[in-house]
Amino acid sequence: MNNWKKTIGSSFSTADFSNDRLARFPDAYPVRLADLDFTVRRENATFYGHSRFAFSVRGARYGYVNCSVMGESAEQVARMWAPIADKAERVVNSFVLDSP
Repeated sequence: MNNWKKTIGSSFSTADFSNDRLARFPDAYPVRLADLDFTVRRENATFYGHSRFAFSVRGARYGYVNCSVMGESAEQVARMWAPIADKAERVVNSFVLDSP
């Protein structure tokens, strides 16, 4: 389980996962769904963000879809996320990784 978190979280300065669950594609193949609160720190700037994503591995291939927002504070991110949360959920839940 930590390997997929390392794959997704490695590009961020911090990565806090929540609402993590395993789901199934229509063909019964597993997909990991989760929310991610993150920060990106570069030189003198820090940006905060929130993502909803799906991640799946099929053999040597992997794929993911990520809906995210970034802002200058966690509060700004929460305000930006609220109106799009339902739409992001629909996009993430529509993700399908084709069979190899």
